[in-house]
Amino acid sequence: MENHMNKDLISRITVILLWLVSVILWIMRGWWYIAAALFVLHFVEVLVIGVRTGRENRRSVFFSIVMTLVFGVTWWGPLRKDK
Repeated sequence: MENHMNKDLISRITVILLWLVSVILWIMRGWWYIAAALFVLHFVEVLVIGVRTGRENRRSVFFSIVMTLVFGVTWWGPLRKDK
């Protein structure tokens, strides 16, 4: 169980680092398309599975949207595995 939680934490930290690198590259180099691609990927996840998984696990729609936009599959994936 503890190993599973560590893996989830590492995955979420990795996603935060991806966001940070993409924003830094946008600011420093003008490479906005990396951040845009990450946002589009997570936005599609919101529409396809994020909100539904949140509802199934008694999370609010707002919380599900924010968590999926920030963390993507690293947020909703563990919720689906636990079932």
